[in-house]
Amino acid sequence: MDFRLSALYASVFIPTRCLKNTILWGVDSFHLDSVVITGPTMIKITLAHVTCNRLSDCLNIDIAEQTDLLPPGAKPGTMPTDYEQATGLERLELLGKMHGIDVFDMRPLDASRMGTLDNPIIVKSGGDEQYAGCTGYPADSHTVIWLTVTRERPVERCSECGNVVKMEYVGPEADPHAHHDEHHHVHEDPKTMADFVKPEYWYK
Repeated sequence: MDFRLSALYASVFIPTRCLKNTILWGVDSFHLDSVVITGPTMIKITLAHVTCNRLSDCLNIDIAEQTDLLPPGAKPGTMPTDYEQATGLERLELLGKMHGIDVFDMRPLDASRMGTLDNPIIVKSGGDEQYAGCTGYPADSHTVIWLTVTRERPVERCSECGNVVKMEYVGPEADPHAHHDEHHHVHEDPKTMADFVKPEYWYK
């Protein structure tokens, strides 16, 4: 059974009956990190510090514009790897993993303390709006309460426990794909009583 690796860290699920005949295509070297038997017929092998000869030419790529996220494509008659065919955000995530960078920062939020207005829990966002799930302090003290933070209103407080989160915008200052809003109608949310509360009273 053949497997293609396209990242510097990889987990491979291999049927135990195929273990002796497994080939890792394009792999120059690796360190065996762990072996876990996941079932009576399946084994999970985690490889660390994998170096792949097919990926050696992409270790110094700089992402400056969208065209840098176009793949080179596979050679005729070959099966393409993720590196050879992934585009857009998928390619950005793949290149980030190859450099040991989690581009989407999928780590859980800080649950070691209660966020306050003076020292809120920071939620990074690349968009204008972000959802943050609060389970209280200590963690899992209550069911998930989803908080919405935006660039216009970056601070939000959990209605269950009072935990405060604040959005830190890390995206581009200007969206090159944004349409000119003055030429068409922009969707507006229905007005509620919350819209008539003065900003200075939002977090009192």
